[in-house]
Amino acid sequence: MRIGVISDTHTPGAGKEPPPEVVRAFEGVELILHAGDIYISSCLDWLERIAPVTAVELGSQAHFSGDPRVAEKRVFELEG
Repeated sequence: MRIGVISDTHTPGAGKEPPPEVVRAFEGVELILHAGDIYISSCLDWLERIAPVTAVELGSQAHFSGDPRVAEKRVFELEG
């Protein structure tokens, strides 16, 4: 399984979407892990156009309540 990892998409000046370089870097990934510092949930929507997204964020309940993609912590076991 090919996994893409990204974090720190929190900078409003960077725009509502990650830069085009992300599309090229994540070409062929089957899962994207967002490691925190999410600015807005639309960034996760944008990333999901590439592959399914799972994210962690401190204070996730306050900022991303009801979004099953985001939790304060996660433990993964992938492919054994």
